[in-house]
Amino acid sequence: MIVTKKKMRQIIKEELNKVLNENISEEKMLKLAKILLSGEQGFRQVVLLGEDLGFVKDYVEYDRSKTDAWGTVERYEHGFIASPEFMKAIASALGEEIRGYKVLPTGEEVLDGYDYSDPQGGSDQHRFEHKVKEEDTSCDYYFSIYPTYPKPNAPFKDAMMHVHMYSEKLTN
Repeated sequence: MIVTKKKMRQIIKEELNKVLNENISEEKMLKLAKILLSGEQGFRQVVLLGEDLGFVKDYVEYDRSKTDAWGTVERYEHGFIASPEFMKAIASALGEEIRGYKVLPTGEEVLDGYDYSDPQGGSDQHRFEHKVKEEDTSCDYYFSIYPTYPKPNAPFKDAMMHVHMYSEKLTN
């Protein structure tokens, strides 16, 4: 039986929705972040689910594979924008603190944009990375968090995290 990508996505969504009930707690978000960080297969699974549930937006994948005299290098670039809830879960799973994140006495979650100075003079952002090797594939993750405005107390709900993952496998 051949299952199309669309049908597979629907089956995965239905099964995971039974578990997650479309109401994703912080604990479940943290589990999904850990799966995302486990390597290429985990990354792909969480992206499929995340697109359907809305905590992953604008996913793109590029095949940068090449063959030369030394063999074939399977190389893929992946990228997406994470929701603020998923952003917190990823940072927590990596043990990273989101600089400038705080909760005001009113309960509003904000980012102090002034804590986001980029030492190389680029746009205001907070970066961190993660590397994992699974069997013969290496995966390099890069995370960039941008406040909506580089000013004090920008609403955290409007912040963006760009997630990029590069996987590479050398085959002979």
